[in-house]
Parts: sequence; C-alpha cells; structure tokens
Amino acid sequence: MHKAKMIRTEEVDQRLVTLGLIHFVELGHMPLDRSMIQDLAMFWRPETHTFHFPRVGEMTVTLEDVAFIFGLPTTGRPVTGRTNYDDVQKLADFALLRDTPMEDVLDCFRERATDRHAGRKLHAVQFGKLRDMWAQGPGSEDADRIDRYTRALVLELIGCEMFPDTTGDSVPCFYLELLRDVHASESVRYNWGAATLAMLYRGLDLAVLANGAQKVPAPWLLLQLWSYTRQWTTRLRSKKVKGPVRSGIEYARDVLMKMEHAHVVWRPYEDELRQVVMPPYAHYEQRYYRLRVPCIHLS
Repeated sequence: MHKAKMIRTEEVDQRLVTLGLIHFVELGHMPLDRSMIQDLAMFWRPETHTFHFPRVGEMTVTLEDVAFIFGLPTTGRPVTGRTNYDDVQKLADFALLRDTPMEDVLDCFRERATDRHAGRKLHAVQFGKLRDMWAQGPGSEDADRIDRYTRALVLELIGCEMFPDTTGDSVPCFYLELLRDVHASESVRYNWGAATLAMLYRGLDLAVLANGAQKVPAPWLLLQLWSYTRQWTTRLRSKKVKGPVRSGIEYARDVLMKMEHAHVVWRPYEDELRQVVMPPYAHYEQRYYRLRVPCIHLS
C-alpha cells in the first residue's frame, strides 16, 4: 500500500495501537488503478459530495467504509491545529535520532509553501530522509528512542497514504503536534478516519475543478478499495476484454456507465464480518456512521 519499510517491533506496535493506527499499518501493498480513479471522479458532484451514476443513483464513501477498509478510528479529537510549524528543535526532539547534528536536522526539514493569508512559511519533513535515518529500526529498549521512531513511521504513513500532498516525498510538520504523546489513552485519540474522508472529499472536489484526478493529492487508495468493495464490476478490470482494444480510462468509464443496481453490493459489511474484521475500538463507533457530522482536516 505504501512505501514505508521501517521495522516494527512489539513496543512500536503498542504505540500504534494507542494512536489507533495499527490496522492501517498492517494493510498490504496494492498499486493504484488510476484509470478507474480518474473515471470515478467524473461522476462526483461537489455540491452533494456524492457520486451520481446514471443507472444506480447516488453513492458515496462513508465513515463506515473508512473504518472497515482502512481500520481508522472515526471518533476522537479533530485533526486540526496551527499550520505555521517551523520549530526545527521540536522536529529533532520528536522524530529524529537523539543528538542528531543540526546540519542533518536541517537536511530533513525544508520549506514547503507560503501561507498566502498569514504571510508565513510552511515547512515539511522529507520522509525519505527519515527512512534513511531510521534504517536500522529502533534498535534499543529505550522508551524515548522508540517514541521517536514511532513518530517517524507514522509521519511517513501520513505523507504516503492518509494525507498526501503534491510533493510526493514529504509531509507537513504540523502533524508532529498530533503525535506528541504516543502513550495517550483512547480518550484523546484523534479522529483519523474523519480527517482521511475529508481529505478524499476535498481531493474529489479539486479533481472536478481541475477536470481530472491525475495531479490532485488525496487518499486515492481508499476510493479504489471502496469501489472494489461496493461495485463488483470494477474488480473485473484486470481480465482481458473481447473486442477492440480500449484504453483503461475508456473501459472504466464504460463499466461505470453501465453499472446497475444488481452490480452494487449495498451491504458489504454484514454482522459476521463485523465481528472478525472490524477493529475492537470501532464497535462502539457504529452508532456514529449515519450521523451528519463535520469531517475536519486542516491543510
């Protein structure tokens, strides 16, 4: 699924459980079907945040889908805060090896963009640099070192799949503030699921405005797996099709245009599946799936 190659240990997994990200980390590798994503975006309506399919009607990705597909918590603190994060020392204290030379810190820490409204610089961590720095894993039972390593691992996951940006190789530094306490109780867990869904909705909105999803950053893997889960016809794209050779985009568009009610799995998460697949902490969140609530993600 993602490029994270960092080593996981029992101590690291305990911290990932606390953050509510253990199930997301355990997802396997899957390449993106960009043709299908491109065509799905053609059916998106920003005014309702739903897909409008000719023969099926309206469908959309929900918090329930996020909980089952990505295993992310859908309750907790909103993923928000200040974005003018440029504290080099805090970056070193949170996610880098202890006593990292300042020149190496600055090598990981780069200017990302300018906040046009506030006139301030936004900064990002290059997760490729983090990966190289932590190539040997935590390598110690020292709690502080494991905490730093866990933050570095989560930053890469955020930058690759949850909240990607146009750089493709970095993640905004303000996410470090959300990873301050990797030993926090469930009562202060962040709502990663709603934030990821907000990021997907925003990406689809921008894709409509840009007339395509090719260069728009978003958690597209969530959309792809949602399509595989809900629309069984999209899973057949890897098979050879008889007749004239068509591009992936043409074929995906044809599949979606002809999709009917019988091709949609309206209830993919049956009660038996809930007991086996759903993360334990998500059981008490089921009552929130059908609520109309704001999905918050700062950017």
